[in-house]
Amino acid sequence: MPLKINSKIKQTNDSYIKKILVLVDKNPFPFVGEFEFSPHTGKADLAMRIRVNTYSYIRAIAEMNDGKLFMSKKYVKASGGCSAPVGADLDAAMLRLGKMKFRLDEGVKTKEPTLVQLLISHPNLSGMQMDQVSRFIKKSHFVEQMKISFNDKPILTAKTDIAISSDPNFRFYFVPEEAGTLKAEITDTSCESPTARDVCKKGNTYTETYAINP
Repeated sequence: MPLKINSKIKQTNDSYIKKILVLVDKNPFPFVGEFEFSPHTGKADLAMRIRVNTYSYIRAIAEMNDGKLFMSKKYVKASGGCSAPVGADLDAAMLRLGKMKFRLDEGVKTKEPTLVQLLISHPNLSGMQMDQVSRFIKKSHFVEQMKISFNDKPILTAKTDIAISSDPNFRFYFVPEEAGTLKAEITDTSCESPTARDVCKKGNTYTETYAINP
């Protein structure tokens, strides 16, 4: 299901949202992701698609740079998201694994918050999904870390988990002060259990860049 977080606080050097923690209370593994921002984002708005396993509250907890905390929650009626069957052609999905694409549909706005969409090819297996061909449950395999930078300055850093939908895509903002390079780096992992993180195997790291010319 789509999730959109709209902040009402402008990102400045003196006051900005440092981190947003996203949780789904009733998911088998409630942690969705922890997203770190900087003043260079301009807006701490965020959009993505997530898995919701049953009727539940979704919570977004924002931490300011001075340590203050704010929370917003929404009750949603959804089910089966974490155990929905794997797509029919997992082999094809694995061949595209790690491919990424940036989109800036609204163009580049110099010295203003500019909307970016990052599309990632990855099955993001939850560890609770049945392969429709073999009928076996596939082990979890998901994007665990994501780093977005512009001219080597951090824009968005995230730690994510199985509640992010397959083929993740994220919408966020950054403020381009000059021409430069937008860079995405993701790392995936596989875990023996969908709800424990004590036995995991680090996967691969993938990168993508995009030239910005205001």
